[in-house]
Amino acid sequence: MELTHRMKNNICIIRITGEMFGGDIQVFRAYFAKLLETELPVAFIVDLRESTIIYSTGIGVIMELFQETQKRQIGFAISQPAALTNKIFEKLKLNKILSIFDTEEDAVASFQS
Repeated sequence: MELTHRMKNNICIIRITGEMFGGDIQVFRAYFAKLLETELPVAFIVDLRESTIIYSTGIGVIMELFQETQKRQIGFAISQPAALTNKIFEKLKLNKILSIFDTEEDAVASFQS
């Protein structure tokens, strides 16, 4: 797994590349915690376009991050999940809780006033 991020309109877009295994979870948590303290965005978008698969522990950490942003009143969305990942979100009914968008542009636009 590789993590990168960039800011766009005061929104932090985190791109996950590759597979998210159990061992990657602590890395992702630490990366996200640092961004929370240094970037101070109005929202986070987790861009999954280059993520091949997210295992259950990865979904668990995404939900943890969602809950943390909710506590801090920061927006949170998922963009461009792979078809399999999207099916998992739907099966778990996470698409009813999380904002999931087909494109990054749509995710960004959802946070614009």
